[in-house]
Amino acid sequence: FISAVFGFMLQYCHFKLSIFTHSHTVQICTTIAYLYKVGYTGNISKIFFSKWRIPMIERTLATKLISLAKKFQVITLTGPRQSGKTTLVRAAFPALPYVSMEEPDIRQLALTDARGFLANYPNGAILDEIQNTPDLFSYIQRLVDENRNVQFILTGSSNFLLMEKISQTLAGRTAVLHLLPFSFAELKPDAGQYE
Repeated sequence: FISAVFGFMLQYCHFKLSIFTHSHTVQICTTIAYLYKVGYTGNISKIFFSKWRIPMIERTLATKLISLAKKFQVITLTGPRQSGKTTLVRAAFPALPYVSMEEPDIRQLALTDARGFLANYPNGAILDEIQNTPDLFSYIQRLVDENRNVQFILTGSSNFLLMEKISQTLAGRTAVLHLLPFSFAELKPDAGQYE
């Protein structure tokens, strides 16, 4: 159980345990002790994220991402794996439903019945790892052309086929941003003092 908790901390805090405030640490340790005592073996991340808004490292791209979402109905965020794309978009757009295209049943539904799949998200959604379902781009194009209030946030690894599909199908409808792993300035907010 304790190893699961430690794994949770590493996974969701990007190996930066120091981002927890003292208050968070005390609350987390108290909760861990209680859960251990009662023999809880479920998904601990749901408990922590429903109880506390655990702070994340602020990304410099966040402001631009939110600003562009006011101008474009579709935002495409690309970047290498584990660069923080999912964490960033979920934090920036908490009101939008999150859908991972890496889950086989969801991906299969999107590939076999794209209209039915997108009908589940009439106001839009965060579609993570969109490169797994490239045929959705044509359906998203139709939706944004018909409904000016819909908002889609797409994430995917930056590969040539994804970018080609976006430029063909969503040209003029999407802003494309590229997220890299943490920069020195993001990891060390006071890094400016060394310049």
